[in-house]
Formats: sequence, structure tokens, C-alpha cells
Amino acid sequence: MARKGNKQGDNGIMLLGLVAGAIVGGAVGLVYAPANGEENRKRMAEWAANRAGDAQDKVKEALPS
Repeated sequence: MARKGNKQGDNGIMLLGLVAGAIVGGAVGLVYAPANGEENRKRMAEWAANRAGDAQDKVKEALPS
């Protein structure tokens, strides 16, 4: 029997999964980067700030006006 789902809801779940994967992947990459702790923390803070802004823009685009 085929599953009849809410495609818009499925897209939201997919987007959430992609964002979560990007965050985890970025954090793991920074942890294993060949730089000192202070530099890694600075890079991680900058990266997180940029991704947060990107995520907010995507949410604004996705929400109906």
C-alpha cells in the first residue's frame, strides 16, 4: 500500500535534516582541523553565525507571506 503523505511537511523534515547534518558535519570538521583551540573556536563562532543567518533567510523564504 502506498503512503500518502503531506509533501510540504516532508520537505520541512528534509530541510531540517539537511541543516542538522550541516551543523554536525561542520562541528566535526572543525574539531579535527589542524589549528589551535582558540582559532577553531573563532572559526566555529563565525561559521555558526553565518549558518544561522542563512537558516533564517531560508525559513523566511519558505513561509507563506
